[in-house]
Amino acid sequence: MLPCMDPALHAWLRDHEGIVTSADAASLGLSNGDLCAAAARGELERVTRGSYVLRDRLTAGDPEQRHRLRLAAVLRRQPSHLVASHSSAALVWDLPVSYAHLDRVHVARAIARGTTRRYPRHTLHEGYAEGTATVRDGTPVVIAPLAVLGTAFLYGMRAGVLVADAALRSRVTTSDELCVWMERLTRTPGMMRARAAVERSHASAESPGESRLRLTLEDLGLRALPQFTILDEAGCFVARVDFYLPECGVVVEFDGHTKYGGTQGGAALVAEKQREDRIRALGYAVVRLTSSDVDEPSRVGRMVRRAASGLGGPRPA
Repeated sequence: MLPCMDPALHAWLRDHEGIVTSADAASLGLSNGDLCAAAARGELERVTRGSYVLRDRLTAGDPEQRHRLRLAAVLRRQPSHLVASHSSAALVWDLPVSYAHLDRVHVARAIARGTTRRYPRHTLHEGYAEGTATVRDGTPVVIAPLAVLGTAFLYGMRAGVLVADAALRSRVTTSDELCVWMERLTRTPGMMRARAAVERSHASAESPGESRLRLTLEDLGLRALPQFTILDEAGCFVARVDFYLPECGVVVEFDGHTKYGGTQGGAALVAEKQREDRIRALGYAVVRLTSSDVDEPSRVGRMVRRAASGLGGPRPA
């Protein structure tokens, strides 16, 4: 226990995920002034008016964990009136949100009224229509299609595609549902970005890295077939690759965080090399790209062109 903290408050924080509100404190015989004093000592962090989080919990977590904790603190302040929305809702739905977009919590009113208000650490958005809120893992949250569109509203097409790809793949929403909600929210600021995100989304992406790579290839004017199956001359399965560029005969693979250390890693590296050799033997060129490559489209273009120029004979169809 922190040396200056009231024992009852310490016990409450231990049993309630490190979150306390002024109403909680009152039930313990403490005032909001006591909470302010604990915040001044560095024991608590004030997330919003009347809602605090144990600072040790925040410093021990990664950006996603800190965001979830601050979100829970905001929602606890008015549990029947607020729901997680936008990128905060995407996180609740276990969809990929960039760490750069986790510095601010987003909630919406549970009913369709009010205007958007911005506070130091969170934004309170206008409520959606009836039937747009649900509960996931104990957290009140907008339905998945609104989480997808809301992320695109705030952070643009590329962020929206990453969330939409994952939502479609995990089947928490569908393309039809996204289109229906775009029509209902047609006048919402940021709708052009959201519409572009939905149009360019694809359920085939198995990771945010693959989503980013697909966008980069498309931006370079390359037609990329995702999760492409390669067969040998006898029609037998050889490999399924991340992308195939049919106009230039190039296979593009995304290397995420695969580790090749140790005995198992060495065996995996050998198996991957043998797989790649079989692909090349069929007349395909292979380009392997990392996350840093994807961040530089010109480099991706050069690598693809170099691989295509080295192909001999007719390219595979």
